[in-house]
Amino acid sequence: MHNPELIIILLNISILSFSYFWFFPRIAGANAIELAKYDFISFVVALSISAFLFYGSYIEFDALFFTLDWFWFSVLSFFTFEIPFALWYFNKHDVWDSLN
Repeated sequence: MHNPELIIILLNISILSFSYFWFFPRIAGANAIELAKYDFISFVVALSISAFLFYGSYIEFDALFFTLDWFWFSVLSFFTFEIPFALWYFNKHDVWDSLN
């Protein structure tokens, strides 16, 4: 594969975009518990697709200052990109109120 880092990054951004812009507003709304449940499912889907593509390969993924295997690169990139999506969603849909 030509650029495996780009594949995982685009996969994660695609899943997060679909989840936070379309799926979560329709299914979870402002309920933090439902949001956490469906967010975990989104994470498992992203990790499963990454596993399908890279499990058993010995490709090293460059994460700026160090290298990782496909699993840890997928986890790190998913949660790194999820932070801005989650903060935007929590503020837009007042999810903070459901945490009280």
